[in-house]
Amino acid sequence: MKAEASIVQRISELQKEGMWYDKRLPKVCEAPKARTHWDYLLEEMSWLATDFATERKWKRTTARRVRLYTNNINLCYIYGLDLSNTTNWIFRRNGGKLPKMIY
Repeated sequence: MKAEASIVQRISELQKEGMWYDKRLPKVCEAPKARTHWDYLLEEMSWLATDFATERKWKRTTARRVRLYTNNINLCYIYGLDLSNTTNWIFRRNGGKLPKMIY
């Protein structure tokens, strides 16, 4: 309380002298900072993090597609289905897009 009272008293003294303003001072325009090596490094790190995340997502999606595609063929072998007709059905269902999905 004592410190707060002294601060308020000092503010009132400065207001009487005209050195304390209730309004905020205007912002000072500073010159733009020159880009340094560290700024470029941080920008590159941000780009790489995004790139790695998108590639990880792409790999997971591709692995899932390949797994689903090969799982259908493996089921044909397990249950002894005629693979010639079944693969045609699988190709029709997927549109024969497995090579396109991977690359």
